[in-house]
Amino acid sequence: MLRSTHVKTRSKDSRSRATRTPLSHPRLQSRSVDLSSSPPRATLQPPARPRIRRAPRTALLALVLVVLPILSLSLPPASPSTLAAPSPRNLELAIDQDVILHGDGNYTVFGVNESQQGVDYNGDGDLYDAAIHAYDGLARQVISPDRHQVLSRNHNDSTCLVGNVVAFIALEDGNQDINGDGDQDDRGLALWDLTTGDVTFGPKATAMGVACGAGRVGYRVDEKDQNQDLNGDGDQLDDVWHVYRLSNGNNHNLEVSSFAVIRATARMNGFGFVFEANEDTDGKDHNKDGDQDDLVIMMYRFSNGLTYNSGLAGTLQYDERFSLVKAYGRFQPFRADEAAQSADLNADGDQDDIIGFAFDTRFGSLKQGLAGDMIRSSSRWLTLVVDESAQGATDFNSDGDTNDHILVFQNAFNGLRWNTEHALVASSYAIPYWQTDWSTGFHGRKVTATVYESPTDQDLNGDGDMSDRVIVTYDPANNTDFVTDGLSSNYCYQEESVLPVNADTAFGCRNENFAPATDFNGDGDTSDSIAQLVDLGTGLVTSTDLALDTSDPMRLSTGLAFVVVDEYAHGSSLNADTDLFDDILHFVSIPSGTVYNTGLDVQTRSVSGTPYTVWSQNAIELAFGVNEFAHGRDLNGDGDMGDIVLHVLDF
Repeated sequence: MLRSTHVKTRSKDSRSRATRTPLSHPRLQSRSVDLSSSPPRATLQPPARPRIRRAPRTALLALVLVVLPILSLSLPPASPSTLAAPSPRNLELAIDQDVILHGDGNYTVFGVNESQQGVDYNGDGDLYDAAIHAYDGLARQVISPDRHQVLSRNHNDSTCLVGNVVAFIALEDGNQDINGDGDQDDRGLALWDLTTGDVTFGPKATAMGVACGAGRVGYRVDEKDQNQDLNGDGDQLDDVWHVYRLSNGNNHNLEVSSFAVIRATARMNGFGFVFEANEDTDGKDHNKDGDQDDLVIMMYRFSNGLTYNSGLAGTLQYDERFSLVKAYGRFQPFRADEAAQSADLNADGDQDDIIGFAFDTRFGSLKQGLAGDMIRSSSRWLTLVVDESAQGATDFNSDGDTNDHILVFQNAFNGLRWNTEHALVASSYAIPYWQTDWSTGFHGRKVTATVYESPTDQDLNGDGDMSDRVIVTYDPANNTDFVTDGLSSNYCYQEESVLPVNADTAFGCRNENFAPATDFNGDGDTSDSIAQLVDLGTGLVTSTDLALDTSDPMRLSTGLAFVVVDEYAHGSSLNADTDLFDDILHFVSIPSGTVYNTGLDVQTRSVSGTPYTVWSQNAIELAFGVNEFAHGRDLNGDGDMGDIVLHVLDF
């Protein structure tokens, strides 16, 4: 059983805790609903033990609490009257896995693989291409341009949306001369109006990758294909940043080049375009450190058309759960490497640290944090994960050592900081190295994170020891926190320390072997990572009993939580094919807690050694690719079972 959860509200000057008191309630059974189109499944054996959840007695619980149903995967499908959530729909299109699904607003953009779908979309006589399509979530239909366009295949954001316009990198594919240079073998910036079906083109040949925002598209122009020296370095070998404005067709050359495709190298929001400039290809020392070896963070400000140079060598941060090219909020975080600067940025006497900074995109100014990470936050608060050893060997949590990573909130406007004195779960192999990112769960004014009791030197959950990992929700505006026992994040996904969170719910997980050892999913072992939810208002923890595939992060929308379940870890076949080799998409209704098994295998693959799940979420739907072979059916009607076929779940 879960231990009692409890709440702790703490101000700066108080460490008092509420007394833990279990909340008694009747045990209620709910059904796990199977939404797949597969043949009827064998009923799974129910776990022998009852499911019990407990909540604290606090002032908040003076309100009447609604007892959530106990979740179980062991019961047969519910009757149609209990189907409170929609079923995934098969769009019967084989998606191209070299084109990342991109969801934004009411649309999801994707590429259809001609050879797997058996259709020559662009009429060039072959089946070698990936044709762009979109799913309109409001109309619930697939749309495509009047003339099918071929997408440039890459893993690093070949599409983005700005309003009702899809910006993407199209191939000339021997049928069109997009940039007017007399050949038909380049790439071009294509702009597809989803309301009219029309496609127009930018004036320059492009390299791969786009970013959208504020009626503009950021992209890179390929000097070689364009036959121009666009950054003034005397050659035509570079990819140079441009910003294209949709309203008037203005194509602004920023005159600086990039190092690689756009993944994690650019962000665009309503105020500006933040990007990495490559000194080597520009032939310039942008950060004035005496060499030309660095990637330097810059920003193009829309209000005055000026480019601001931070003067800092660094890298932008991103979150894998979200679009890699979108900028969330006014303050854009990045890491600056002291060694690359040949400078002591935090005045601790060395030049060995990685320092968190943020660009204020409204004014083009910089906000400096501390050694460690600065992750995406709200419009007012910067979230710092401070490396004690790098920040002048300072003991931020007063535990007698300087080995921890401490959560600190910084007011972006006045610079005042709230040191929570809480040590976050950190991956020793990855922290503080700047290549690895902290995921973020900031929603509105609050953030939820996993905290280590031992280095924090506090018994946060009041169980008499300091050996646990607990979930804490922070309200930096009031310098208060809310402790929930039981959940964790480092068992969910290797790069997560801050959890997925919406206004009312956090989504984490618990390792079964975490004392006391508990077999939540009834498979006979205590070695699984189980997805669990916590109500941020009451502290009530609900276990889904689902064993996670920990290679991909969980997703959380307003009313649904999504998780990929590893059949082998779960100890049972969840799509009725008798094997345990599949990764099955489940979702959980919030706040009812009902678990829905789609019975569909979500295709997971590896990009540059990193596991990658073929799915994307926007405001109104989740789009995901289903593995025909694992499902055992031809889902797109082409006569084979070798495709990844797109499905959508409308919220």
